[in-house]
Amino acid sequence: MSQEKGPSTPEALLRDQARLRQLLESPEARALARMLEGQGAAQMKQAAQQAQKGDTAALEQLARQLAATREGALALEKLSKKLK
Repeated sequence: MSQEKGPSTPEALLRDQARLRQLLESPEARALARMLEGQGAAQMKQAAQQAQKGDTAALEQLARQLAATREGALALEKLSKKLK
């Protein structure tokens, strides 16, 4: 019996479009997106574009900023569990 396992790296997740779409449409991702709106759309777009090219530094910075808040940390924890 094989058990489905999530992508092990951000790059692998970006290549798995179906899994990525599923995560992006989750309630946790939507909550994070609302929190990020305060960061500015341009900053989010740039981080996403860089991540698609393999440079996840800006995306990681946004994640750290989110993790510093209670709501963000909870949403990130739930998303992390979905990746496993």
